[in-house]
Parts: sequence; C-alpha cells; structure tokens
Amino acid sequence: MTNQDFRTALDKFAQSHPTEMEYAQSDFSSWQSEFKKNVFKLRGREIKRLPLKFHMEPKENAGAHTRRKVLIDATEVSAAAGYLLVPKSRRKKYPALIASPGHYQFGKDTVAGLPCAGSELRANPGSDYGRAAVEAGYVVFVPDWWGWGDKCAHLEAVGPVRDRCNVIQMAASMYGFSVLYLHMLEAGAIIDYLESLDIVDSSRIGIIGNSYGGRTAMWIGAFNGKIKCVVSAGAMNLFSERAASLSSCAIQYFPGILQYGDVGEIYSLIAPRPLQLQAGYEDVLIVSANHDKIAEIVKKAYQAVDKADNLNIEFFHGGHTLNWPLAEKFLSKHL
Repeated sequence: MTNQDFRTALDKFAQSHPTEMEYAQSDFSSWQSEFKKNVFKLRGREIKRLPLKFHMEPKENAGAHTRRKVLIDATEVSAAAGYLLVPKSRRKKYPALIASPGHYQFGKDTVAGLPCAGSELRANPGSDYGRAAVEAGYVVFVPDWWGWGDKCAHLEAVGPVRDRCNVIQMAASMYGFSVLYLHMLEAGAIIDYLESLDIVDSSRIGIIGNSYGGRTAMWIGAFNGKIKCVVSAGAMNLFSERAASLSSCAIQYFPGILQYGDVGEIYSLIAPRPLQLQAGYEDVLIVSANHDKIAEIVKKAYQAVDKADNLNIEFFHGGHTLNWPLAEKFLSKHL
C-alpha cells in the first residue's frame, strides 16, 4: 500500500480551488473594496475593543532616549503591552512608529536594543530597529505579541516541543477567533494611545517590522487607515508556498485566506499609502520567484491608483532582517 503525502492532497485542492480574487488589473477601486470585505470576514468571531485606558511605568534612562513599559486596555480579552521609546531631543511633535517584533528570542527587548538581548543582537544584526528608529527621531512603541516577552505566561503549558504560535491558534480556533485579529485590535489600541500623547503628531504614525513583524505590518497597515506609512521586511513569501512546504506559522493569516488571494493582494490593500517592501538576497525563508510575483502584483496596484512613487521595493545583500538605512530613507520622505 502506498504511503500517502498530505502535500499531494493540498496540491490537488489548490489546483481544483484556485484563488477567486487574484488582482489582474481590473477596476482597482472596486476590486480593493470587495477583496478587503471578503478577507475581513475570515477574521472569525468578533472581539470587542475597549475605550482607551493605560498604565505607564516610570521612565528609564536608555542613553539618547527614555524607555518605559506601557500596558493598554485593548480588548475584552487582552491588553496591549510594550515599550514606549522617546527621543531626548526636544521637539513639540514627533512622528511615531510601531516597531513590530519578529519571533525574536527576547521579543520587544531585542527590537528595543536592550543589553539583555545582546546575544541575539550579535547573532542578528539589525534586529534592534526600534532602537534605531528612536535614535533617528521617532517616538516608538515596541509591542509584545502573544507568546513572547510579557505575554508568554502560558508557555509552560505549551512545553518545549510544540510551536508556541500554532498551539495558541489551535486553542483560539476552537472558540472561532483568530490570534492575528487579536493582534490587529491590540495594534489599534496602541495607535489610539500614541494619538493621545501630546508629543506625537497623530497624522504621522507608521509601522515597521521584520519577519512576523513584517507580516503584522502588512495586516495592520492593510486594515487600519490611521497607519500612514508601512515598512515590511522579511515577509515577501507566499502563503501558498508556506502551505505547500508545511512550514507556515498559524498566527500569520486568517484561515481560508487562499480562497480569495495571497500576500501580494493583501499588500495591495495598503495602496495608495506609502509602502516599502524589503527582502535580503540571502534570506533562506524567501524564494525569489515568490518575491517577484508579490512585487509584480503590488506594482500593478500602485500604478492603478497613480501612486507608483509611494511604492518602494528593496532587495539587498543580507539575510532575514530589516535594513534600517533603507527604511529610514523611505520614512524620512513619506512620514
């Protein structure tokens, strides 16, 4: 008897059930509205947002900036947690960034450049893009996502073998909600918090991130119009490829996403707002054919809204990282 391979079943399903809304230069405005509506339906059961309320711990001196922990009431089931980084230079108003972490060992500590994350910072140069951003003159919020930093008290139940992301999405799925959607709602609370600060120019709030940080930058930028500029690194891979290789992280997408489209279409929801996509030539998680297909789709979208100058796609010599000099150049122009 032949030993069956589930990848074969996936491939057969994909062949017989192609995506229904792949963008192909139709009426872009109508396509974008309809695609966004259909994708949003996939988020699962609704989760209630709470009115803005937050707690800030005392400031800590971090050299050229200050750092403090902040806890924000976000939803009926969760709070947003992270660091607020503020430049010491004196300005009336600063542009602000959410610096969304990837799956770094030390979570927000890595992105904020804390000494306790030194081993990871040495192993992954450029992962402290939150620190780089505040030193460049941005107010920065570095969140913890579920499973990392100050949001991982459940990991002893997960254990050392099972994947921390897949396990919590498996549990959430039994109730019919999405961890990704929870993160998007928490990001909405973070944006509201940043808008409430008198040092922040509320018309200049953006998001940057690498890996899972790049993926959340994509989703949050696509569905929250308060985000004025997006830099997404390490996320130019296709969900269809991730599924075919059985290597996807379950909190990176809404279940059923490939019914309607893939990563290129989701990035296209950000148009016409400024978007920079980054990928390292040596990033082993990104196949060149994938980033080429994504780039082709997103370019068509920005051309359709006559905002080609708002799209910047950067390939650089490097691995799975965010290239801050490229991001800073883009942000200084568009945010």
